[in-house]
Amino acid sequence: MGSMILSNSDSIRDTLTGWACIALFLGTPVWILSDVTLRRYGVDYDKVWTRFGPFFYRQIRFTDITRFDIGVERYKIWDGKTKINIDYHRYDYAPFYLRLLEELHHRRIRLPKANINDPNWDEQAQIWRNILAADTYREHRDFYNANPEQLARLNALTPPPDHYDD
Repeated sequence: MGSMILSNSDSIRDTLTGWACIALFLGTPVWILSDVTLRRYGVDYDKVWTRFGPFFYRQIRFTDITRFDIGVERYKIWDGKTKINIDYHRYDYAPFYLRLLEELHHRRIRLPKANINDPNWDEQAQIWRNILAADTYREHRDFYNANPEQLARLNALTPPPDHYDD
């Protein structure tokens, strides 16, 4: 493919398909390199954010999350129209899981199979509490086994709350 770009003996540059192949061949490494070097993810106690160099920045405060959903190998959270993908295979999102568990103890958030007014919401919320707690424990098993007080805190976030704040 590299020789086709340098030499036009095969007339590759004379067709639209040829130019598309060249763009794909050269664009893929640039896209991968820029994603690896410029994309940043983060979580702290108040918010989750994503950044792509100086071009793109989004953040959502945990207290402002209105919707939680699933995608292909990712979770998605919304604050109104602002969406952030939680690519759990790229970054350790255990702090996100813990904060989302805390939020599910205080208020209702729209879930993948249940809106906040859905009579099935409590059951779906419990399913998600179990999933998030299990993922957190599985990814940090050694930490939780060495710190029983933190394991007790995680386990306290798993059952349904007595009441919701909202």
